[in-house]
Amino acid sequence: MRFFHLSDLHIGLKLMNRDLREDQEYILAEVVEAAAQEKPDAIVIAGDIYDKAVPSAEAVEIFDRFLGELTEVVPPAVIMMISGNHDSAPRVDCFRKVLSRQKVHMIGQPPRTEDEYIEKVTLEDEYGKVNFYLLPFVKPSMVKQVVGTDENGNNDVSMSSIEASVDGVKLELERQYSNYNNTDSKSKDYVARFSLKASSAKQNFEITIGNFNTKGDQLYIKDKYNFSFTADPKIPERDTKEVFIDQFIQLDEKQTVTISKAKYNLFSCTLYGTLPDMNENTELWIRGKDDVGNEISFNLISYRNPELIFELAEPGSARNAKKLTLQLYQYTENEESNILYKKEDYGDFYAEEIGKEYNENQSPEELAVPVGNEFTVDLQN
Repeated sequence: MRFFHLSDLHIGLKLMNRDLREDQEYILAEVVEAAAQEKPDAIVIAGDIYDKAVPSAEAVEIFDRFLGELTEVVPPAVIMMISGNHDSAPRVDCFRKVLSRQKVHMIGQPPRTEDEYIEKVTLEDEYGKVNFYLLPFVKPSMVKQVVGTDENGNNDVSMSSIEASVDGVKLELERQYSNYNNTDSKSKDYVARFSLKASSAKQNFEITIGNFNTKGDQLYIKDKYNFSFTADPKIPERDTKEVFIDQFIQLDEKQTVTISKAKYNLFSCTLYGTLPDMNENTELWIRGKDDVGNEISFNLISYRNPELIFELAEPGSARNAKKLTLQLYQYTENEESNILYKKEDYGDFYAEEIGKEYNENQSPEELAVPVGNEFTVDLQN
């Protein structure tokens, strides 16, 4: 079996104020040419597809063309890729199931619940099977979300015994977490988020709570409780409220972020704003706390000059809040720092490399710094 192993494409990277598009297109064309000659059975791209979590339209176009050319020159090949610390996991996950039917596996999110597994792709040739396990970039905080934690950071087993079904069909447990409630800061609400794809106007939900233990093929159930209800998925839309903010935050001498409004309901909260001509080297987050004591974070999910949209990272995590205290965070890539230049003599050939050097476990999100003053959002207005 023959396969190509690529990594750290960093499409969209600018190095010392130089646009590397021409260089990247040249190298990607070389990869396509090599694939046409060597006819690999699989092509593996091991993270950092893009240089930024929110890549430019130009960067997406380059990668789209690259994938299209690969599938043309080696139609039988299976293409597998994972997100890196520079990529946005939800964006890489987009169209995941549809693409897998075309032998293109784009895996952005790591397993987030006990029921989820590392994506496995199995290829087979005359010598037998070969398994590829696609594990994207993982932070310790992501691992904690699989098992849950208490206020001391210890594993929390309270969420391991919940099942849900709609119209008799069991739902997939997508996420689990806990947050403090609004009546007692010492107690917590445990939240289980299930994946629901049905689209009927109303559905019958059945929830089972208890202790489930599997021994062999037999399921042992202890202290099982059931309840059911009927829900209308259009109600959250009807109950969504708007709050106008008009907060101005100076990024630098030329750029100002305006946070204009928030839309929220029991399950989500979205912030809207503007930033004309955002620097390509800039990434933004909004972080803070609610009046109950929960730490909350908003990710920038869309930028269409000049419009910004930030979405709550943990849906439902601020559902009991009446007021949010928030701070804008910014990461701007310094073109003159983190430059690595090295020469290597490999015997058969000599290489010079120039690129970015990153400290271990330091992503742009972790290196972001607060900008401007804190601002509050009164959800009771």
